Amino acid sequence: MTMPRMATVVAALLALTPVAKALGTTISASQVVWTTLDDPTAVAEGAGTYPQGVSGSYVVGYYGSDPIVDSSFIYNTATNAWTTINYPGGDPTIALGVDGNNVVGYYYPYSSSGPIPAKGFVYNIASQSWATLVDPSAGTGPTGLTELTGISGNTIVATYYPGEEPSIYNIATQTWTNPRAFYGNFEGIQGNNAVGFDGNDGFVYSVSAGNVLATLSDPSAGSNGTVATGIGGNDVVGYFFDSSGNKHGFFYDGSTYTTLDDPAAPAPNGTEINAISGNTMVGIYFTPGSSAQQGFLAEIVPEPPSLVLATFGALAIGALTIRRRSIRI
Repeated sequence: MTMPRMATVVAALLALTPVAKALGTTISASQVVWTTLDDPTAVAEGAGTYPQGVSGSYVVGYYGSDPIVDSSFIYNTATNAWTTINYPGGDPTIALGVDGNNVVGYYYPYSSSGPIPAKGFVYNIASQSWATLVDPSAGTGPTGLTELTGISGNTIVATYYPGEEPSIYNIATQTWTNPRAFYGNFEGIQGNNAVGFDGNDGFVYSVSAGNVLATLSDPSAGSNGTVATGIGGNDVVGYFFDSSGNKHGFFYDGSTYTTLDDPAAPAPNGTEINAISGNTMVGIYFTPGSSAQQGFLAEIVPEPPSLVLATFGALAIGALTIRRRSIRI
């Protein structure tokens, strides 16, 4: 191989390195850069910020003083702008997922006469319009609930109560499907694959095939198990409970589990990763001595090009050495 050709190969490999993570490769904890997210309104009220979903530059979630939720938010990472959203007449509104301009979650309609069933919602960021969705299988009494937890294109995943059972809504056909093959919670979706948990294990579920593709159990998990909350390409994120019951975030690339803990959450406090979009993850960490938790945004940074260059440089030298030896023979 000539030197110009070898240089071209190395350059091409370097050009591929920023997308290596997206192809389902293993990451290390040192590749993650953590940033605390605090909704200004939550800070003013002494409340916590709970990011739940991410898509492109949008992060959605809710804020409040646990266990009381005040309002939901949309955070634009490109403009650093925070926007409060509340379903008209909803008290409270809880945003759990986002895809493009569409935000999903659920709200409790306000009633002075007493509790009434919570309803799912879809909010369009561009048009600032709201739509209500209620699974027909959900209860009609005070314990009834349709909780929309994730959206991808025309597919919404949800959990309905009482019974805590999973359901799927097709926006195009306006139809609900209630998978009966398992009892669990859907937590997130991308494309055809949804994730969640069933008992003490996480899972990946094929919407089109209607079956569980994989069961997920972090090897570091204790008896309380593993919860899968988000999926992006081949990568699944979530959290697990260790043998002492403490929470730790995880990143799973299809073969390897990597434990990811926000450095601001020292042991025994915990980290929950709730969603992933590209190289961006969001979630919460638990603050010592406080019921108000903190939100975070965590970016997966590709390995420095210098390391990749050194690796492929060594390969190039090796190839040239072999070439020279072959000429001498």
